Amino acid sequence: MAPNRIKELRESQGMTLETLAELVGLSTSYVQRLENGERNLAVKHFAAFATALRVKPEDLIKETSSREQVLIKAILKADSATQAVIARLLGIDLGAIQPELPSSHEEENSANEK
Repeated sequence: MAPNRIKELRESQGMTLETLAELVGLSTSYVQRLENGERNLAVKHFAAFATALRVKPEDLIKETSSREQVLIKAILKADSATQAVIARLLGIDLGAIQPELPSSHEEENSANEK
């Protein structure tokens, strides 16, 4: 997937990392890794981030070509089985579009933050 704009959008709204993490239901450290590009933004999280940041899901992705935008929109609208097929056909890392499972440490942090 293309690099995301989460940090840029969050900062432009004056929102703290902690607030965004709470709004999307993820740990602060996990959201920070997403912002820094250390993790891929999983499709299952697009809607939550778009809602929290008051943007369209496709606005979470940095500038891409119009062809890439069409592909991203198609992937976002597809069910998980279709997403996996599209990923395989395009040679995209399945981890970039399939849900990422947080480590037990992240789950523990998320539970402690709530």
